[in-house]
Amino acid sequence: MEPAKPEKEGHHHHHHAPPADATACELRRDALVAFLDGPAMFKVNIANIIIIIVDGAFFFFLLVGWQAMCTPVMDCQPRNWWYNWSIQLLNVCFTYGALVALPWRLACFAHLFGGARSNEDGRDFYGRPTEETWFHIPLFHRRAINLVFLSNCFFQFANQGTRIYYPTYAAADEFPANLWTNLFFILAFLAAGVGAGYLARRETLLRREQPDRWNDPLADGVDAAKKWWRGEQLEKAASKAMLRLASTNGFEMTRSASSLGSAGSRV
Repeated sequence: MEPAKPEKEGHHHHHHAPPADATACELRRDALVAFLDGPAMFKVNIANIIIIIVDGAFFFFLLVGWQAMCTPVMDCQPRNWWYNWSIQLLNVCFTYGALVALPWRLACFAHLFGGARSNEDGRDFYGRPTEETWFHIPLFHRRAINLVFLSNCFFQFANQGTRIYYPTYAAADEFPANLWTNLFFILAFLAAGVGAGYLARRETLLRREQPDRWNDPLADGVDAAKKWWRGEQLEKAASKAMLRLASTNGFEMTRSASSLGSAGSRV
């Protein structure tokens, strides 16, 4: 049996055409999920991740006082303005991620908690047999994972709402603004982490049960990196050996020519 392709939450590819009895709503769902999983959105998602990394580092430096813009380092201008700006940008990026993931998570919710299509293990949105990993996670755990990820979306939307309602550093630094902004940020972050860990755990158990059926993308990536590294090292070693051989041969040829020249001069 050909190993099934790994399936990450939020990135799902449907390889089969919809059935003849697919409703207009189901077709629109498939089109939206396919677009959000397409190459154009992939580039946007990569850009979003880069912004999160860069702005997250900037936010951390301001958070711990690693800045030379003003003093005191933990409460001054323009540090406070940039601190608030970096938080606002991070929240926009996180909200974008929640919006992009929401259609898939809502589709899973409809499939898992209602609808006419079978949601048994191993059945896709249309109730057909599938090899996508997500649909083989036991129903109870799929429901729990889905609810955790949906809570991440709603906590993030609430967090974004608090940042809109309290847009400045001064407004967000007063009670109860500092409570609501930090509370929903922490809840959204925890839900995302718990959901990702829960999903990874269930996928790991599937692979342990049927290792020849389910690929491990992390292990495959590590193996590919090791093979690439070994190949690079072998290529470098071979190149060095060829250089040494060429240098040695060149030296020997030069020495031989010199010896012949010396012998000829003695004759």
